[in-house]
Amino acid sequence: MLRRTAPDLGHSPALFDQARIYTFCSASAAARLSAESPHHIALCPLSIAVYRIAADSPVVHLGYRRSASTAGGVAVDALLERIVDRTAEFLK
Repeated sequence: MLRRTAPDLGHSPALFDQARIYTFCSASAAARLSAESPHHIALCPLSIAVYRIAADSPVVHLGYRRSASTAGGVAVDALLERIVDRTAEFLK
């Protein structure tokens, strides 16, 4: 999408060498977040970005958005951190 819209928006079409965002839902995490506040539904699905920036192409970056600052959000962040850490180990 960024490559396609670059001419209209005026940014470089080559920001990323490769980029993927993986989205998924953990039923237990969604239930816990929603029980804390029905407005937390906007935090689902969870997502993890795996990307290479064109300027440092050999480096694979992993990232995720932090969740709510609640007990459920802390649990979600811990889940995402475990997934990212395991993925990083796999990529080494």
